[in-house]
Amino acid sequence: MKNYNILSLSLSLITGICYGQGDLDYLKENLYLTEYYKNPFDCDGLPDDGIYSLDDRICANLKLQEADSTLSFYYNEIKIALLSIHNAQLIQSFETLQQSWRTYRDLHCDTLYGGYETHTGAVLYMTEMRRLTEVRIEEMKSLLDIYTNE
Repeated sequence: MKNYNILSLSLSLITGICYGQGDLDYLKENLYLTEYYKNPFDCDGLPDDGIYSLDDRICANLKLQEADSTLSFYYNEIKIALLSIHNAQLIQSFETLQQSWRTYRDLHCDTLYGGYETHTGAVLYMTEMRRLTEVRIEEMKSLLDIYTNE
């Protein structure tokens, strides 16, 4: 049974099917990014005036994508470290924890900002998602240190 769990986890890492990971891939496909992909601009050059435009929405999206990619990297690194420990229960606990964290993040942001209805709402929503993701990245880095320094 232990070998089956390790094999199953290995296959999920290879194919990218992991609980709670990569659930923001849809951000790349938003139609409003089409013009940005044709004519990219510097997001750091936008004014921080509290008025949110389509450009602000694009930049919030891109920054959230970047944070989610970084989180995915650390998630996969931890899964690899856990594979070397050969503890199926710990691996399952970690997957459940990450899935619960993503559910918390999404519900928290939905409660505060309600989603993507307007440019302002979308910018605030994605900014909060990114903020929480960045906190989680730091937690993942700490976890990785623990699992790789045993």
